Amino acid sequence: MNRLDEILCNTIDPEYEPEQLTAEEHRRIMKLIRKKTGGGRKKGRRTVRLLLAAAAVTVIAASTVFAVKQYLDRDLSARLGITESESEKFDDAFDTPVCSVSGNGITVNVLQTLSDTRTIFAVFTVTTDEDIVFGDEYFFKRERFIPEEAEKYSSFEYNVSLMSEEGRTKKYLAFISGTSIDIESGRLYLQLEDLCRYLRDENGEKLRDENYNYVTETVKEGSWDLLWEYNSDITTDIKEIDTDTKVMTVPGEGEPLPVWIKKIVLSPLSAAVDFEIEGDWDTGYADLPFDVNFSDGTKLSSDELKRNLAASYDGSMGHVYARFSRIADIDNIESITIGDSVIPVK
Repeated sequence: MNRLDEILCNTIDPEYEPEQLTAEEHRRIMKLIRKKTGGGRKKGRRTVRLLLAAAAVTVIAASTVFAVKQYLDRDLSARLGITESESEKFDDAFDTPVCSVSGNGITVNVLQTLSDTRTIFAVFTVTTDEDIVFGDEYFFKRERFIPEEAEKYSSFEYNVSLMSEEGRTKKYLAFISGTSIDIESGRLYLQLEDLCRYLRDENGEKLRDENYNYVTETVKEGSWDLLWEYNSDITTDIKEIDTDTKVMTVPGEGEPLPVWIKKIVLSPLSAAVDFEIEGDWDTGYADLPFDVNFSDGTKLSSDELKRNLAASYDGSMGHVYARFSRIADIDNIESITIGDSVIPVK
């Protein structure tokens, strides 16, 4: 038995069952370990052993071995516009689930998830056997990425897109956006069904049928289904502002109807606005335009935000969610402009 084993045996009650860490405790532990270990830089063996011994009780309580610093996936960072200097802000915002499925010559691996509560990004790879080398003509007939208990949510959208390709492996990005409420802890479900390919003519052009639809064939039949746990406590920094601010009016059947802002949720990746309109309102106004204003005088305009905007409504309540085109420092967001009203968020 080495010295570390002796410390653990003499310190920890063998019948002790550690409590679940809160999100804030998890963040503080991670920051302390990064500080003590130089953020992943190599130290001498003796120094590392002493640090591990000093942190032994904390590590056991967390039920986690912090042996190797993990980094946000590079392709995900590039897709979201996260620079190398900004990536450290997301150290505590992503998870690395162990989830894989293989069948019929195809292996799917989930590598990483990143969340800001209303959006979850998942990075996964698809690797084929030696019979297939991916090219532009291959695709899955069906791609789904949803919460397992999707019926709990009044509105959400999902998307799957290719990020990179190397040899027989493709890396994909999937995301779920819940416009009206936070996506709660639970299991996430990814489904890929039937690998197909486009047929081409002698000139290499994609063939079309009489209805001008592409002609395809199924190369690998099957459904590759993955379920893994999602922890909503592992997320980016979040700022929530509860308010009751009248910002504008919209046409009603009689008098104009006031729009009341009820809640604003900000993260480095996005902004969400919940609002209420009492009366019989035109739901075409659900995609409420707004600007995000920063303390240095710059802003993300409604024109920029509408490129990645989703809206929903439920009775008198409306919800609009916009993903930023660049990473935002939420401490430097000064206000939100909706109509002629400016709502401070400091």
